[in-house]
Amino acid sequence: MNYVSTHTYDDQELRWTSNDPAGQFNNGYLAMGNNPVMYVDPDGEFIFAAVAVSAFVFGTTNLIVQDQNGEIDNFGDAVEAFGAGAIAGAAIATGVQLGLAVPILAPVIKGAGIAYGFTAGTGIVLGVGEGISTGDWNALGNTGKLLAGNFYLDGNRNFFGQTWQGISRFSWELVQTTAGHGFSQFRNMAGLIDRVDYFGGATFATSEYRDASLTPFNGLSLGDFININIELKVVLKSE
Repeated sequence: MNYVSTHTYDDQELRWTSNDPAGQFNNGYLAMGNNPVMYVDPDGEFIFAAVAVSAFVFGTTNLIVQDQNGEIDNFGDAVEAFGAGAIAGAAIATGVQLGLAVPILAPVIKGAGIAYGFTAGTGIVLGVGEGISTGDWNALGNTGKLLAGNFYLDGNRNFFGQTWQGISRFSWELVQTTAGHGFSQFRNMAGLIDRVDYFGGATFATSEYRDASLTPFNGLSLGDFININIELKVVLKSE
């Protein structure tokens, strides 16, 4: 909404005096994600764009991960994977926009966003640095896989089951999902994750040790992120 030309924003009452022409902001106090200092909305399409991008990212990532994980057997499975992720992503984006106007929820949503941005961003920077200096790009790859794990849904569930899993992951499970992703990323930055795997809608961050006594614990689950330590057994074959 371009309040400069339409004069529909009252800077004394700090609210919009008329509805958004696009019909997005029926609440007079909610506009541009409730943060007009950071965001602008010249064409009234702010929420529509956010929902579309979220749906595309969630649906596409879920489809790619499920396909690489061997959970896509036919075209119907592909449509189901993308559709479930897209609907979950759209619902989450809508919930975020509405939640930013709620005093109790707004700090939680913003905190989760900052945590995701910091951990993923730092992981990418460190991973690139390690790759350039040593030629080992495993840490960077694991950073991307952990981030993709947020959008991976259980392909063994039906369409509604997958959609519900995605929505719940970023609504009432948001705190533990954020903690699980952040903890996994920090372990990866510390060089403690050798590989990342997906199974049943969960993301497994695995450390492989040649001596199991070197690790202080065998596993920790936070949300859909499961960090495990296993003993790597080396089998020598005799000639």
